[in-house]
Amino acid sequence: MHTLHLSEFAGYDNKEIYANLLSNNENSFRIILKRNFMRPNHDILEIAIEYFNAIQLGQALAQISPDFSYNVPSERSSLPFIFECSIANREFLAHMLVYFLEVMVPRQDITSIRNSYHAARATFLHQYLNDNKYPGCHGLIYKMDGWMEYDQDEL
Repeated sequence: MHTLHLSEFAGYDNKEIYANLLSNNENSFRIILKRNFMRPNHDILEIAIEYFNAIQLGQALAQISPDFSYNVPSERSSLPFIFECSIANREFLAHMLVYFLEVMVPRQDITSIRNSYHAARATFLHQYLNDNKYPGCHGLIYKMDGWMEYDQDEL
């Protein structure tokens, strides 16, 4: 299994990520998404957005992998989000990872990509709340939805 720490690929382009994916003759991947916001030091909204970004990544991976699993770290833990999957089309995986890295890492030259990502997030949430989409990472959505029911002071 090839382990990818996404934070190490910030600033890489599609060809560089694809070259890394080809460096191991693996179709099984462990993708690690570092956590930046934890309770009680950070606002619950920051944590919820971070979980939602993980949900988006997990949803995309679940749609292209015949076997997909993920972990649900505690909002009070610094443990990362970990996704495990098998994906034969490494070139497509590289494109997908570049997209997520670009929209999750603030840069001025990607405003249109960031806007389309936020629109996709809004559409996904609307479909989920209206029972039109079953998420690949239901456990992450369950945690995020629970936080939205409370005021920050209650947590």
